[in-house]
Amino acid sequence: MTPMTLRTLYIAIMLMVAFCYCKAQPFRIMSYNVENLFDTIDNPLTADNEFTPDSDRHWDTYRYWRKINQISRVIADVGEWQHAAIIGLIEIEADTCLRDLCQRGSLRKFGYQYIHYESEDVRGIDVALLYDPKQFKVIEQYPIRIDFGYKTRPTRDILYVKGLMPNNDTLHVMVCHAPSQLGGQEAQRKREFVLTQINSTADSILTNNPSAQIVLMGDFNDKPQHISPHIPALQNLMDTAPKTLTCFQNSALGTYVYQEQWSLLDQFFVSQELQNKCKARIYNPDWLMKDGNPHRNYTYIRYDRTGFSDHLPIYLDIILDN
Repeated sequence: MTPMTLRTLYIAIMLMVAFCYCKAQPFRIMSYNVENLFDTIDNPLTADNEFTPDSDRHWDTYRYWRKINQISRVIADVGEWQHAAIIGLIEIEADTCLRDLCQRGSLRKFGYQYIHYESEDVRGIDVALLYDPKQFKVIEQYPIRIDFGYKTRPTRDILYVKGLMPNNDTLHVMVCHAPSQLGGQEAQRKREFVLTQINSTADSILTNNPSAQIVLMGDFNDKPQHISPHIPALQNLMDTAPKTLTCFQNSALGTYVYQEQWSLLDQFFVSQELQNKCKARIYNPDWLMKDGNPHRNYTYIRYDRTGFSDHLPIYLDIILDN
Protein backbone atom coordinates (compact mmCIF):
# COMPACT_ATOMS: atom_id res chain seq x y z
CA MET A 1 0.00 0.00 0.00
CA THR A 2 1.46 3.36 -1.06
CA PRO A 3 2.01 6.24 1.42
CA MET A 4 -0.70 8.25 -0.37
CA THR A 5 -3.19 5.38 0.04
CA LEU A 6 -2.30 5.04 3.74
CA ARG A 7 -2.77 8.75 4.23
CA THR A 8 -6.14 8.70 2.46
CA LEU A 9 -7.25 5.73 4.57
CA TYR A 10 -6.12 7.46 7.76
CA ILE A 11 -8.04 10.64 6.90
CA ALA A 12 -11.18 8.62 6.08
CA ILE A 13 -11.00 6.78 9.40
CA MET A 14 -10.50 10.02 11.36
CA LEU A 15 -13.44 11.66 9.59
CA MET A 16 -15.61 8.64 10.35
CA VAL A 17 -14.61 8.73 14.02
CA ALA A 18 -15.30 12.47 14.22
CA PHE A 19 -18.69 12.01 12.54
CA CYS A 20 -19.68 9.24 14.93
CA TYR A 21 -18.49 11.28 17.90
CA CYS A 22 -20.51 14.33 16.87
CA LYS A 23 -23.61 12.20 16.27
CA ALA A 24 -23.25 10.71 19.74
CA GLN A 25 -23.07 14.06 21.55
CA PRO A 26 -25.94 14.43 24.02
CA PHE A 27 -27.95 17.59 24.62
CA ARG A 28 -26.38 18.86 27.83
CA ILE A 29 -28.25 20.99 30.37
CA MET A 30 -26.56 22.52 33.40
CA SER A 31 -27.92 24.04 36.60
CA TYR A 32 -25.73 26.12 38.89
CA ASN A 33 -26.33 28.26 41.96
CA VAL A 34 -23.46 30.70 41.51
CA GLU A 35 -23.81 32.25 44.99
CA ASN A 36 -24.41 35.97 44.84
CA LEU A 37 -23.31 37.10 41.39
CA PHE A 38 -23.91 40.81 42.03
CA ASP A 39 -22.59 43.77 40.11
CA THR A 40 -20.86 46.52 42.13
CA ILE A 41 -23.56 49.19 41.73
CA ASP A 42 -25.94 49.94 44.58
CA ASN A 43 -29.54 49.47 43.44
CA PRO A 44 -31.75 51.72 45.63
CA LEU A 45 -34.73 49.41 45.04
CA THR A 46 -33.10 46.30 46.52
CA ALA A 47 -31.09 45.27 49.58
CA ASP A 48 -27.81 44.76 47.72
CA ASN A 49 -25.63 47.03 49.87
CA GLU A 50 -23.36 44.22 51.06
CA PHE A 51 -22.11 43.78 47.48
CA THR A 52 -20.75 47.25 46.90
CA PRO A 53 -17.18 48.61 47.15
CA ASP A 54 -17.88 50.39 50.47
CA SER A 55 -19.38 47.33 52.20
CA ASP A 56 -17.63 44.96 54.60
CA ARG A 57 -17.18 42.58 51.66
CA HIS A 58 -15.36 45.28 49.62
CA TRP A 59 -17.12 44.01 46.49
CA ASP A 60 -15.17 45.95 43.89
CA THR A 61 -14.53 45.68 40.15
CA TYR A 62 -11.63 43.27 40.59
CA ARG A 63 -13.63 40.86 42.75
CA TYR A 64 -16.62 41.07 40.42
CA TRP A 65 -14.59 40.19 37.32
CA ARG A 66 -12.74 37.48 39.20
CA LYS A 67 -16.14 35.95 39.99
CA ILE A 68 -17.22 36.23 36.34
CA ASN A 69 -14.03 34.44 35.23
CA GLN A 70 -14.39 31.70 37.85
CA ILE A 71 -18.02 30.98 36.94
CA SER A 72 -17.08 31.00 33.24
CA ARG A 73 -14.43 28.38 33.94
CA VAL A 74 -16.95 26.10 35.62
CA ILE A 75 -19.48 26.43 32.78
CA ALA A 76 -16.84 25.74 30.13
CA ASP A 77 -15.47 22.75 32.04
CA VAL A 78 -18.88 21.15 32.57
CA GLY A 79 -19.41 21.37 28.81
CA GLU A 80 -16.33 19.18 28.16
CA TRP A 81 -15.97 18.52 24.42
CA GLN A 82 -19.20 20.30 23.51
CA HIS A 83 -20.38 23.24 25.60
CA ALA A 84 -23.73 22.90 27.36
CA ALA A 85 -26.76 23.85 25.28
CA ILE A 86 -28.73 25.29 28.21
CA ILE A 87 -27.60 26.61 31.58
CA GLY A 88 -29.95 27.52 34.41
CA LEU A 89 -28.32 30.05 36.74
CA ILE A 90 -29.45 30.84 40.28
CA GLU A 91 -28.58 33.95 42.35
CA ILE A 92 -28.00 36.41 39.53
CA GLU A 93 -28.60 40.07 40.36
CA ALA A 94 -28.98 41.80 37.01
CA ASP A 95 -28.78 41.77 33.23
CA THR A 96 -25.37 43.42 33.49
CA CYS A 97 -23.96 40.28 35.11
CA LEU A 98 -25.39 38.07 32.37
CA ARG A 99 -24.15 40.37 29.62
CA ASP A 100 -20.65 40.38 31.08
CA LEU A 101 -20.73 36.61 31.54
CA CYS A 102 -21.85 35.91 27.96
CA GLN A 103 -20.29 38.70 25.95
CA ARG A 104 -17.26 40.07 27.78
CA GLY A 105 -15.63 37.01 29.32
CA SER A 106 -14.17 33.71 28.16
CA LEU A 107 -17.64 32.31 27.33
CA ARG A 108 -17.96 34.81 24.48
CA LYS A 109 -16.64 32.26 21.97
CA PHE A 110 -19.67 30.01 22.62
CA GLY A 111 -22.21 32.63 21.56
CA TYR A 112 -24.51 32.23 24.56
CA GLN A 113 -27.61 34.38 24.81
CA TYR A 114 -29.56 34.89 28.02
CA ILE A 115 -33.10 35.22 29.37
CA HIS A 116 -33.78 37.05 32.61
CA TYR A 117 -36.70 38.82 34.29
CA GLU A 118 -36.49 41.04 37.37
CA SER A 119 -38.40 39.46 40.24
CA GLU A 120 -39.64 41.03 43.48
CA ASP A 121 -36.97 39.35 45.61
CA VAL A 122 -35.89 41.76 48.37
CA ARG A 123 -32.16 41.22 47.75
CA GLY A 124 -32.64 41.50 44.00
CA ILE A 125 -31.41 38.01 43.11
CA ASP A 126 -33.12 36.10 40.32
CA VAL A 127 -32.84 33.03 38.14
CA ALA A 128 -31.76 33.18 34.50
CA LEU A 129 -31.14 30.96 31.50
CA LEU A 130 -28.16 30.91 29.18
CA TYR A 131 -28.63 29.11 25.88
CA ASP A 132 -26.71 28.43 22.71
CA PRO A 133 -29.02 29.49 19.82
CA LYS A 134 -27.28 26.96 17.58
CA GLN A 135 -28.42 24.14 19.86
CA PHE A 136 -31.68 25.54 21.27
CA LYS A 137 -34.12 27.76 19.38
CA VAL A 138 -36.28 29.71 21.84
CA ILE A 139 -39.93 30.11 20.82
CA GLU A 140 -41.58 31.22 24.08
CA GLN A 141 -40.49 32.64 27.43
CA TYR A 142 -42.06 34.24 30.50
CA PRO A 143 -41.73 34.45 34.29
CA ILE A 144 -44.17 32.58 36.53
CA ARG A 145 -44.90 35.09 39.29
CA ILE A 146 -45.35 33.78 42.82
CA ASP A 147 -48.12 35.46 44.81
CA PHE A 148 -48.48 34.10 48.33
CA GLY A 149 -51.75 35.98 48.69
CA TYR A 150 -50.84 37.92 51.84
CA LYS A 151 -48.31 40.49 52.98
CA THR A 152 -45.02 38.66 53.28
CA ARG A 153 -41.50 38.71 51.91
CA PRO A 154 -41.71 37.98 48.15
CA THR A 155 -39.66 35.28 46.47
CA ARG A 156 -38.05 34.68 43.09
CA ASP A 157 -40.05 33.99 39.93
CA ILE A 158 -39.92 30.67 38.16
CA LEU A 159 -38.51 31.12 34.67
CA TYR A 160 -40.30 29.24 31.87
CA VAL A 161 -38.75 28.81 28.41
CA LYS A 162 -39.89 26.68 25.47
CA GLY A 163 -37.68 25.90 22.52
CA LEU A 164 -36.52 23.43 19.90
CA MET A 165 -33.60 21.05 20.30
CA PRO A 166 -31.33 20.08 17.35
CA ASN A 167 -33.68 17.21 16.36
CA ASN A 168 -36.61 19.70 16.29
CA ASP A 169 -38.23 18.18 19.37
CA THR A 170 -39.88 20.73 21.65
CA LEU A 171 -38.41 21.11 25.12
CA HIS A 172 -40.10 22.90 28.02
CA VAL A 173 -37.67 24.28 30.62
CA MET A 174 -38.31 25.74 34.07
CA VAL A 175 -35.69 27.25 36.40
CA CYS A 176 -36.51 27.54 40.10
CA HIS A 177 -34.95 29.00 43.24
CA ALA A 178 -37.29 28.00 46.04
CA PRO A 179 -37.57 30.02 49.29
CA SER A 180 -34.82 29.33 51.82
CA GLN A 181 -35.19 27.22 54.94
CA LEU A 182 -34.98 30.27 57.20
CA GLY A 183 -38.34 30.73 58.86
CA GLY A 184 -39.25 27.18 59.85
CA GLN A 185 -42.83 26.11 59.09
CA GLU A 186 -43.66 29.37 57.34
CA ALA A 187 -40.72 28.91 54.97
CA GLN A 188 -41.79 25.33 54.31
CA ARG A 189 -45.31 26.48 53.51
CA LYS A 190 -43.89 28.95 51.01
CA ARG A 191 -41.75 26.29 49.34
CA GLU A 192 -44.74 23.98 49.05
CA PHE A 193 -46.77 26.79 47.49
CA VAL A 194 -44.04 27.39 44.88
CA LEU A 195 -43.97 23.67 44.12
CA THR A 196 -47.73 23.60 43.54
CA GLN A 197 -47.32 26.40 40.98
CA ILE A 198 -44.62 24.41 39.22
CA ASN A 199 -46.71 21.26 39.24
CA SER A 200 -49.71 23.15 37.90
CA THR A 201 -47.65 24.46 34.97
CA ALA A 202 -46.22 21.00 34.21
CA ASP A 203 -49.64 19.37 34.52
CA SER A 204 -51.13 21.90 32.09
CA ILE A 205 -48.39 21.19 29.53
CA LEU A 206 -48.88 17.42 29.88
CA THR A 207 -52.67 17.72 29.60
CA ASN A 208 -52.24 19.35 26.20
CA ASN A 209 -49.50 16.89 25.17
CA PRO A 210 -48.97 13.75 27.31
CA SER A 211 -45.63 13.09 25.59
CA ALA A 212 -44.28 16.59 26.22
CA GLN A 213 -40.61 16.80 27.20
CA ILE A 214 -40.14 18.92 30.32
CA VAL A 215 -37.04 19.70 32.38
CA LEU A 216 -37.28 21.48 35.72
CA MET A 217 -34.04 22.49 37.43
CA GLY A 218 -32.70 24.70 40.16
CA ASP A 219 -32.06 25.09 43.86
CA PHE A 220 -35.06 23.74 45.78
CA ASN A 221 -33.68 24.39 49.28
CA ASP A 222 -34.85 21.00 50.50
CA LYS A 223 -34.16 17.29 50.21
CA PRO A 224 -35.38 15.41 47.11
CA GLN A 225 -37.71 13.19 49.16
CA HIS A 226 -39.41 16.30 50.57
CA ILE A 227 -39.78 17.96 47.17
CA SER A 228 -40.92 15.09 44.95
CA PRO A 229 -44.37 14.49 46.57
CA HIS A 230 -45.37 18.06 45.70
CA ILE A 231 -44.51 17.71 41.98
CA PRO A 232 -46.22 14.43 41.00
CA ALA A 233 -46.35 15.50 37.33
CA LEU A 234 -42.55 15.12 37.07
CA GLN A 235 -39.92 12.58 38.16
CA ASN A 236 -36.96 13.61 40.31
CA LEU A 237 -33.68 12.35 38.81
CA MET A 238 -31.73 13.24 41.96
CA ASP A 239 -33.79 11.13 44.37
CA THR A 240 -31.14 8.45 44.70
CA ALA A 241 -27.88 7.78 46.57
CA PRO A 242 -25.51 10.73 45.89
CA LYS A 243 -22.57 8.39 45.19
CA THR A 244 -24.36 7.21 42.04
CA LEU A 245 -24.77 10.82 40.93
CA THR A 246 -21.27 12.22 41.41
CA CYS A 247 -19.10 12.62 38.35
CA PHE A 248 -15.68 12.21 39.97
CA GLN A 249 -16.58 10.23 43.11
CA ASN A 250 -14.69 12.47 45.53
CA SER A 251 -15.98 13.60 48.92
CA ALA A 252 -19.15 15.29 47.61
CA LEU A 253 -22.31 13.69 49.01
CA GLY A 254 -24.60 16.40 47.70
CA THR A 255 -24.40 19.90 46.22
CA TYR A 256 -24.28 22.06 49.37
CA VAL A 257 -22.80 21.87 52.87
CA TYR A 258 -24.25 23.47 55.99
CA GLN A 259 -22.75 22.88 59.42
CA GLU A 260 -20.67 20.03 57.98
CA GLN A 261 -23.79 18.27 56.65
CA TRP A 262 -24.24 17.63 52.92
CA SER A 263 -27.60 18.36 51.27
CA LEU A 264 -28.82 17.69 47.75
CA LEU A 265 -30.55 21.04 47.26
CA ASP A 266 -29.92 21.29 43.51
CA GLN A 267 -32.12 18.95 41.52
CA PHE A 268 -33.47 17.96 38.11
CA PHE A 269 -37.04 16.87 37.41
CA VAL A 270 -38.21 15.53 34.05
CA SER A 271 -41.43 14.38 32.44
CA GLN A 272 -42.09 10.69 31.79
CA GLU A 273 -41.10 11.05 28.14
CA LEU A 274 -37.54 11.97 29.13
CA GLN A 275 -37.02 9.66 32.06
CA ASN A 276 -35.32 6.90 30.08
CA LYS A 277 -33.49 9.28 27.72
CA CYS A 278 -31.36 11.17 30.22
CA LYS A 279 -29.01 10.91 33.17
CA ALA A 280 -28.11 13.51 35.82
CA ARG A 281 -24.77 14.09 37.53
CA ILE A 282 -23.22 16.29 40.22
CA TYR A 283 -20.07 17.93 38.89
CA ASN A 284 -17.43 17.75 41.62
CA PRO A 285 -13.81 17.85 40.39
CA ASP A 286 -11.16 18.42 43.04
CA TRP A 287 -10.50 22.00 41.90
CA LEU A 288 -14.10 22.97 42.79
CA MET A 289 -13.57 21.79 46.38
CA LYS A 290 -11.70 23.11 49.41
CA ASP A 291 -11.32 21.17 52.65
CA GLY A 292 -13.96 18.73 51.44
CA ASN A 293 -16.56 21.44 50.76
CA PRO A 294 -17.60 23.44 47.69
CA HIS A 295 -14.97 26.19 47.32
CA ARG A 296 -16.78 29.47 47.91
CA ASN A 297 -15.79 33.14 47.52
CA TYR A 298 -16.64 34.25 51.04
CA THR A 299 -16.67 32.68 54.47
CA TYR A 300 -18.68 35.31 56.30
CA ILE A 301 -16.78 38.40 55.09
CA ARG A 302 -13.40 36.72 54.54
CA TYR A 303 -12.71 36.76 50.80
CA ASP A 304 -11.07 33.94 48.84
CA ARG A 305 -10.10 34.96 45.31
CA THR A 306 -9.76 31.31 44.23
CA GLY A 307 -13.32 30.42 45.23
CA PHE A 308 -16.33 29.73 43.02
CA SER A 309 -19.64 29.12 44.82
CA ASP A 310 -21.05 27.43 47.91
CA HIS A 311 -22.96 25.05 45.60
CA LEU A 312 -21.73 22.42 43.18
CA PRO A 313 -23.20 22.45 39.66
CA ILE A 314 -25.33 19.64 38.30
CA TYR A 315 -25.86 18.61 34.70
CA LEU A 316 -28.21 16.48 32.65
CA ASP A 317 -27.56 14.72 29.34
CA ILE A 318 -30.47 13.99 27.00
CA ILE A 319 -29.91 11.42 24.28
CA LEU A 320 -31.67 12.87 21.25
CA ASP A 321 -33.81 10.80 18.92
CA ASN A 322 -32.76 10.97 15.29
